Amino acid sequence: MTRSANQGRRLLALAEIYDGDSRTAAARIGGVGLQIVGDWVVRFNARGPDGLLDGKAPGKRSVLDDAQMSELGLDINNVGTAGNTPEAIGNNAAKLVLASRANDGANQSGTQAGSAAPPNPYSDYTGYVPINPPALAFAATERRHIVDVGRWQPIAYVDPLSGSVRTPGFIAPHWQNVKPFALSSANQFRPTPPEHPNSQAFLDQSRYVIEVQRELTLEQKIIAEYWADGPRSWLPPGHWCEIAGEVSRAKLHNVDKDVSPSYS
Repeated sequence: MTRSANQGRRLLALAEIYDGDSRTAAARIGGVGLQIVGDWVVRFNARGPDGLLDGKAPGKRSVLDDAQMSELGLDINNVGTAGNTPEAIGNNAAKLVLASRANDGANQSGTQAGSAAPPNPYSDYTGYVPINPPALAFAATERRHIVDVGRWQPIAYVDPLSGSVRTPGFIAPHWQNVKPFALSSANQFRPTPPEHPNSQAFLDQSRYVIEVQRELTLEQKIIAEYWADGPRSWLPPGHWCEIAGEVSRAKLHNVDKDVSPSYS
């Protein structure tokens, strides 16, 4: 039993998924869009029913905070770079890494040419604007309202708390310009694009995607929900970092062992 109406609604919606139904059916029960349902799944998997209560989830405690460093006899104010002490070597290495990535195209300062004011770290500076107008979740989109079926289309949904329509934007359209540190280029392993929208091959691919989604097992649906990355949840790189952290904690890795996956 729960005294929270919102928590109860979210639990009922997720029960639909775990009973084998689709995320679309769960979204109808919850009265929200598919992205919100994905967010509920992430919260439920992380904290159980408590993750579906209203309110901001508590952030994670720092792995190594100032107090812990002091207990280990480490000076948090040591920023020296002279000599060959471990501290100096670490500080020099950190300075070189930060300098090499300061202008790597990620716009971490939010001041790259083309950025909006005031500076917003990691914001877009390409001026990207979607060609297609937003489509409303759970509403039919007429073909005449789609400018180019081969291009991305924003999906709008009704926020259940405010009742207003929200339209998430394209995440980091400038990321194609980021200089990779382990790849030769950003598109080194990019898959080939779909067939031309006006071709029979495109229709065949579309039908195949629909058939695959229709035949998903419960386990496959849960896996898809985990990687769906709805609002306020991890993006794929964050998922991998979270998994690496769990492995490190489970195997009691030291710093030396943690460095290796950080560069893989």
